[in-house]
Amino acid sequence: MEVFDYLTQMFLAEYFLLDSTAGRFLDEKERKKAFSELARIYCIPENQKLKKLFTETEEEHFRSIADISSYERFCRLLEFGEKSGQDTTLNAEERMILSQKRAALSVKQEILGDDMALTEEDVYTDLLNAAMNGNIDAIGILAFMEYNGICMFCDNESAIKRLRLCAKWNCIFGLLMGIAYDSENKKCYYDRLFTILNNENRKGLFTHICKTGAYEAVPEKDSVAGILEKAFGQGIIKRNVYDRNFAKVAFSQIISNDDKKKLLLNSNSKSRLDACYGIPFDSELHGKFEIDVSVAEDLPLKRDSQVKKILQNLMLSKRGPAEICSPLLVVTSDSFLTDMFCDMLTRALGETPNVLIDAGTLNHNDLAPDRDNIILRKLSETKTVRTVFIIKNCEELEGAMLDDLHNLLDYSYRKKFPLASPCVSLDLSEVVFVLIAQGRDADITDIAPECDTVYSERLSLQEKKTVIKALFARRKEAFGNIGVEMTEEGADYLLCFDTVKLQRIIDGVLKNALFGKSSEIDKDDIKTVCKEQNIVNSKNGFGYVGGDIYA
Repeated sequence: MEVFDYLTQMFLAEYFLLDSTAGRFLDEKERKKAFSELARIYCIPENQKLKKLFTETEEEHFRSIADISSYERFCRLLEFGEKSGQDTTLNAEERMILSQKRAALSVKQEILGDDMALTEEDVYTDLLNAAMNGNIDAIGILAFMEYNGICMFCDNESAIKRLRLCAKWNCIFGLLMGIAYDSENKKCYYDRLFTILNNENRKGLFTHICKTGAYEAVPEKDSVAGILEKAFGQGIIKRNVYDRNFAKVAFSQIISNDDKKKLLLNSNSKSRLDACYGIPFDSELHGKFEIDVSVAEDLPLKRDSQVKKILQNLMLSKRGPAEICSPLLVVTSDSFLTDMFCDMLTRALGETPNVLIDAGTLNHNDLAPDRDNIILRKLSETKTVRTVFIIKNCEELEGAMLDDLHNLLDYSYRKKFPLASPCVSLDLSEVVFVLIAQGRDADITDIAPECDTVYSERLSLQEKKTVIKALFARRKEAFGNIGVEMTEEGADYLLCFDTVKLQRIIDGVLKNALFGKSSEIDKDDIKTVCKEQNIVNSKNGFGYVGGDIYA
């Protein structure tokens, strides 16, 4: 079959789908405009032959064919005419018009049914519903109508999103619309067309499309388009139904083509896809990464050198290739510093996808290489592998869980993260880790060489006073900003307690003040709470407690 026969048949089928869907809302001039635009998309030249073709489609006996019943009635009239000796023979073009109209009416019936009294709003709603259910014909014609403002407001952005979906599913109409309307992605469309049309019968078709579009770049085979064509041929999926589960794996950026074929191109593909439920195959490999360094200016404690190192490491993760960016480990000497750095990081990252995890809440399954892995679960929410995972209290991990964390910190392991079921590998190399640990035990010392490590200094006396003041203000706010203050003597007495105990003590004295309607908290009030809760201060007071220096 010649190039123009292929193109003309596809073009007519698309025009008749538009005409049977929305033609009765358009006058002849508007139909002619849509006819010409579709011809342009299908690389059919605007000439006398095309004008004659439009004139033939407008003839009454063709325009009267509005559904399958009227088509069948027309065919019976032709048959009767031939048997009765009348000259009712159709020429080649008329037969092509009739066959493509029949094909379009079948599609239209599937989308809109047999109701001939639908309003423009009804047509749009039904097309939209069919599109949302994955009907490729509905998605394609809706994209064309939206882009050209046919029976609806012109919406180029929405139209391009729809045609891209069609193009991804190897729909030739979607690909040709992409070439016509989506210039920034032309190479993708031509490469996919090249893959689809790469056989002896259709190579001339691709050559003609390139020539018409003045496209001279050397096309490349699209591996995903090839997988789709094989799946269509084997009946695993339908060409006219967008299968979201299949697409999630086929278009994934984080799984290799060999593993895609393993999952998708076999007789058990459905059960294998069911086993993929919950795995974030649809996550983008790269994503937004912005850092607001101004958050360092309003920290309660001024740790300029440590904050600078932390933010510099994140900036490197933002700009540099993932393979040269080590995970970041922040070793603190106090729980207040842990919370301060966690808060600073989440505020600095802002809209950059980030997840804060308390290692103390994790179990072995959370770090194991399967779908229950907390990294995979969170990527299902952020939809981008370029997510920053802030894991605090890492000193609480031990044994097998610590080994699993070691594996996740390894770039080469994340690059081919091995799933137990299904047995495939995922590319999680773009995940960014920030670990925060309190104290330098043997396990943390073991992790440090794998990371860019920042050690925080001990709290000074003045910083401890600031911590007490900040904790008191924060807890007072939590209690409803009750009108109570702490004496200087009381604040000084708290200096010998670590910050974990401080919050318990402050909560205790605030409760007593609330119920006792006291307006002032002094040293004796604090002693009372410590006795009630059996809280003792540091053995050596404010100073050295062995190994590291703590407040």
